[in-house]
Amino acid sequence: MTSALVLTRNATLRDEVVRLASAAGVDVLAPTDPAGAGAEWRRAHMVVVGADVAADVADRRWVRRGGVLVASWGPPADAVFRPSLDLGAEAVLDLPSSAPRLAERLADAGEGRVSRALVVGVIGGSGGAGATTFALALAQSAARERRVLLVDTDTLGPGLDALLGTAEVSGVRWSEMHGSTGRLGGRTVREALPHVGSLPFLTWSGIGRMPSPELLREVIASARKANELVVLDLSRALDPLVAEALATCDLVLVVVRPTADGVSSARRLITQLPDRARVRAVLRGRQSPVVEDLGVPVVVRMRDHRGIDEAVALGLGPLRHRRGPLGRGVETVLEWLQGGAA
Repeated sequence: MTSALVLTRNATLRDEVVRLASAAGVDVLAPTDPAGAGAEWRRAHMVVVGADVAADVADRRWVRRGGVLVASWGPPADAVFRPSLDLGAEAVLDLPSSAPRLAERLADAGEGRVSRALVVGVIGGSGGAGATTFALALAQSAARERRVLLVDTDTLGPGLDALLGTAEVSGVRWSEMHGSTGRLGGRTVREALPHVGSLPFLTWSGIGRMPSPELLREVIASARKANELVVLDLSRALDPLVAEALATCDLVLVVVRPTADGVSSARRLITQLPDRARVRAVLRGRQSPVVEDLGVPVVVRMRDHRGIDEAVALGLGPLRHRRGPLGRGVETVLEWLQGGAA
């Protein structure tokens, strides 16, 4: 059943949201302690955060997600708008006057029209860090149990077809999406793309045109509705296309070579990213104490996986089995995401 997570200590507000949700056929999760709801934050179809706890929830810095509303009982105080922005809330509603609007939004959730997918961008902290390899492995691993879409936005990379050996696999690439107008159907796009196993991916081939920022925005918006996870392979160029991609990301993973040069490059890149609260590091290679200077939390540390470069060069893809350092690394990240990514 569709679920809505309600985080508030205001009993009157909670009772009103529960009443509206029941009328919409939506199951309500209302933990007594909002601070311990990290896992439910990720899993619920939508979230209603009370104005009384909005600042506390924002301070938790859980992974940004879609489908978040902030609600107050009576007109909201000016102070609630800052944490609402930090939460990525779609709107701040005052009840009971905005009850019809909240009821409509809950009805959308009950009919499965709420955007649920988490958007994770992967970017290299330096050249040759292995960001595309990690993005592909993350998507492949997640696709075993989830609906996942992998999107290539790296204008400087070789394209996913080259890494997967899928140049002859039928399906729509970026060049064939130019000229698309109107709202894209998420399921239609998913079915039209080339697949490797159960994983659909959107890439470019040869010297085909890359998408405009507007087209990328529309693709990601539609992907949120038809998938549970969207993985973006990002270019270090930080061009307008990547700027648009970064704006849609709930989380950005920076793949870092833990050497003095690798950390120095990664640190410079991180300072240019728009919201460091959404940035985490993935360390790949022999560890070094210099990584403490990155300025963002580290999600996973993993050794190099021998044979990956050769497998990728042959178009075999990076994730040959789950027991190697790369396989264990992406599983660690997926478990972290599933747990609410606190």
